[in-house]
Amino acid sequence: VTQLGDGIVALYYLPLSFLLTLMLFFGLEALPGVVVSLFLRYYPSVGLFETVAGILHFIVPLVLSWGGYRVFAPRRNMTAYGDIRLMGQRIFWQVFCPATLFLLLFQFAVYL
Repeated sequence: VTQLGDGIVALYYLPLSFLLTLMLFFGLEALPGVVVSLFLRYYPSVGLFETVAGILHFIVPLVLSWGGYRVFAPRRNMTAYGDIRLMGQRIFWQVFCPATLFLLLFQFAVYL
C-alpha cells in the first residue's frame, strides 16, 4: 500500500493468487474453506448480499482458471516448472485468466 496524491493505492492484490494456489494444491476440496474464509472476512463489515456477491466474485474466476489449468496443462505434478512446452498455458491460466475475469466481474458489478 502506498499513497499517491490524496488516495491510497494497493500495489499488489494477493488474495486471488493465494486462493488459486490453494485450488491448484488441493483441488475442489479447497472450495468449502475458501467460501467459509471469504464469508468470515466480509460478512461482519458489509452484510449478506454483498458477502454473497463477493464470494461469487472470487469463486467464478477461481473455478474457471483452475478448470482450464487442469484441462490444458495436464499432469502438473509430473512436469517440472522449467518445461517450456507448458509455460504459456501456465502463465495464461495462473496469471492472465484469473486477473482478467476478476477485473471484468468487478467492472460489471461497479456498472450495476
